[in-house]
Amino acid sequence: MQDPEDLAWESICDNCGKCCELIAYSGPLRLKTGLMCPFRIHGKCSVYEDRGEAMKSCQKVTPENVLELGLPKSCAYLRSEYGNERGAETLPAGVDS
Repeated sequence: MQDPEDLAWESICDNCGKCCELIAYSGPLRLKTGLMCPFRIHGKCSVYEDRGEAMKSCQKVTPENVLELGLPKSCAYLRSEYGNERGAETLPAGVDS
């Protein structure tokens, strides 16, 4: 059974898929590839419950790491955390547009 706080957090997701974009790393740089995870099918993760096992690079979005994942201001998690329905305009420096 999933923790109610986890369920509430995950219910914020609008399935935009930005967190499903594959990222390449070059030293300290995170490079967006424009490629989507192969398990994202019809706007949903087809292996959601086992995504960490199926795709070792999959990172679960949490309140603790949401600012570190390079998600755009339009991400529902960021809009929720920063209280802006159109896009999180009050994000800390370094968050993508």
